Amino acid sequence: MGSEQAPRSRRWLPLLAALAPLLVFAPTLLHGFLLDDYVLYRDSPSLGDLSSISRGFTLDVGAVRKGAATAISSYYRPLFLAACTLYYHLVGGEPAAWHLVAVLLAALAAALAFGVLGRLGLEPRLALLAAIAWALHPSHVGSVAWVAGIQELMAAGFALLAVRLLLWRGEAVALPVVLATLAFAGAVLCKEVGVALAPFVACWWLLSRQRGAAAEEPAAAPAPVARLRAATVSMAAVTLVYLAVRVAVLGALASRLVNAPRGLAALTAVPVAAATYLQLLLLPFGFSIFRPERPVYAAMAPRVLLSIGLLVALGALAVWGMRWRRSLALPIAWFAVWLLPVLNVWALDPQWMVSDRYLFLPSLALPWLLALVLPRRVAVATLALLALGYAALTVRYERIFLSERTFLAAMERAEPTSPLVFAEKGRLLQADGDLARARVALTRAVALDPTAPAAAIGLGDLELRRGELDAAERHYRAALLVRPDASRGFKLVVIARAHAGERERALSLAEESARRWPQDFEVRLIEALLLAGHGERERAEAAFAAARRLRPDEPAVAGGLDAAVAALGPTVGVAPP
Repeated sequence: MGSEQAPRSRRWLPLLAALAPLLVFAPTLLHGFLLDDYVLYRDSPSLGDLSSISRGFTLDVGAVRKGAATAISSYYRPLFLAACTLYYHLVGGEPAAWHLVAVLLAALAAALAFGVLGRLGLEPRLALLAAIAWALHPSHVGSVAWVAGIQELMAAGFALLAVRLLLWRGEAVALPVVLATLAFAGAVLCKEVGVALAPFVACWWLLSRQRGAAAEEPAAAPAPVARLRAATVSMAAVTLVYLAVRVAVLGALASRLVNAPRGLAALTAVPVAAATYLQLLLLPFGFSIFRPERPVYAAMAPRVLLSIGLLVALGALAVWGMRWRRSLALPIAWFAVWLLPVLNVWALDPQWMVSDRYLFLPSLALPWLLALVLPRRVAVATLALLALGYAALTVRYERIFLSERTFLAAMERAEPTSPLVFAEKGRLLQADGDLARARVALTRAVALDPTAPAAAIGLGDLELRRGELDAAERHYRAALLVRPDASRGFKLVVIARAHAGERERALSLAEESARRWPQDFEVRLIEALLLAGHGERERAEAAFAAARRLRPDEPAVAGGLDAAVAALGPTVGVAPP
């Protein structure tokens, strides 16, 4: 009777693992949106258009949500976009509904982690405590309390599901591999970091082949070698297809930002970033999405040398540990493989070189290793204490995400050299009508990073309100270096110059805008109206026809050029006929 009750009681353990993040992150249901959340989940017209789901497979996230015709970022995440579009049709753009999804995904990830650790040989109590400690690690706050982290949570959920499927009981190969490969594809199409699962499975397969004499170690790798070999091949094939699609869609594997480090600066930043992640994993204090680490180190800089020394020492310790106990190889491989994709500092904005949330999947290695290394009773006590300590820190840190103001205030204290923080601060001050302080904040952002597009656009808007059209145009042009799709400022300057009587300059800028953004309906329509007002009828008709081709059902073009001039001419500074 007792033997029958034990398995039944264990059925509740995944729910207990899920309950911990549900309780700890429940207060975030009262939080608002931050930064990218607005365009991702509320304000983008693409959310209300189901046809945008198909566009998500041929464009990047930024292009779909911002209405651009070509790729403008390195974020190719069609499954994430599709899921969010469908969910928006169910719940709309209220923050609480989106925070609920984030919390539920975090709970699901915890339950999956418990299942993975249990099938890898940890006894149920250890697997439960390890899963809870992982789920509550403070590095997860940015992925759960900030709704933009849904893409991270979706990718992690698919990755953990794939691993759990490979741990299918029995010797079956085909079905578990097919299902795990589909889950792997889901992870990759939610966030690029999911591609790391393929090399992890390859490492797992190689370690399983060498297990032999280590069979007495129950946590070594219980998945059949044939299954891991087949999964390695199938995931490698999916990876190649995925990379080919990325190149076709984005024009390259990644769109390198103009302010990302180059050459030696990028290479020397890698050990600093890796060492910082190890510090955040072991000592998760001083939370900050924007961190002071920057990829600007000389090859022989003390911090670079210290980081390299630390990594070499830890690498030697890891090698010794794997020789001492082979079962340690799998969690060590997990940490290393999942960390590699976030060390691509040569493609990142410097202020994103290190971010706590990139530890979401790698951090599972810590409680996993502790459960294997420590004596059972010590491991239980240690993991329980870690879970409690992490819960307290997480509750503290998640309050930072209550609103944009609490978030930016905390980020400014933590990292006073982040241009994005000052750009967002300037935007909020501008919305409050405090233009003087907004100008100070935006000027500070541009001084920290002259290529910062948000700050440049914000300063352009301020200059436009002051009537300083040359200065506004200069700032809008500066933003194009990073945001070549930023046509809005040009349209505003064109209209402002037309209203100011600068007809020649307005027309010249309108024509330049049409060359830059030939697929922008508003740009082509403004060009047509200004050409008509300038008396260039034939060219005006051609521009108007181009606008109509872009939006044939738009009411503004329904009555022809003359009707459009009569209706919209005064708005853009063109006198009606």
